Amino acid sequence: VKLPDASMGVSGSAGQLGVGNNEGSTSTGSNVSGSASSGGSTSASSSSASSSSSSAAGTGCSKIVDAAKAMKNANCAYCNAQNEQHNPPGCQLNSCKGNPAYTDCSNFVSTAYTQSGCSSPGSTTADMYPKAEEIGDKSSLKAGDAIVYRYENNTRGHVVICEDDGCSKVIAAKGVKTGIQEENSSGYLNKSGAKVLRASKYCGNC
Repeated sequence: VKLPDASMGVSGSAGQLGVGNNEGSTSTGSNVSGSASSGGSTSASSSSASSSSSSAAGTGCSKIVDAAKAMKNANCAYCNAQNEQHNPPGCQLNSCKGNPAYTDCSNFVSTAYTQSGCSSPGSTTADMYPKAEEIGDKSSLKAGDAIVYRYENNTRGHVVICEDDGCSKVIAAKGVKTGIQEENSSGYLNKSGAKVLRASKYCGNC
């Protein structure tokens, strides 16, 4: 699956990555260039990410998974504009910087969707959760679907992207210390109140 020209493709010494906005913002998709983070070069090939995740992603919206993995391969740091004092060193200079610089969980999902030519399911988990539906049969989950939940009396939330059909694995911007991670999905699918945003509702050609 190829990403669109305006998407997550990264080349040269200054990668260009589109990012949305943080949990308190409403707009998404600003494209800005920045220096590579200390974690590595931004020259990771989105085409290699595409080929590897296409085979793993099954029949869902695998292009969303490709875009998410391209962000991970470009060493996008998790940055939180609401708690800048807790951000890692160099966070404001990472290759995924927005205005202000950050990549949090909801921004990560929104960016993966919009960079894949899909509409954004929302700029915050508070936006996303009311649009989500009950998960039901887990075998109905497709690559690119997003699992979202709210907690702490509905004041906070988290959202992850299913990597494959059946959602055995997810990818997410997890936190300042952990960054973007791929992991087993069971801890998310079994969360109290967890719901699904079906990628097919936001992408016309899944």
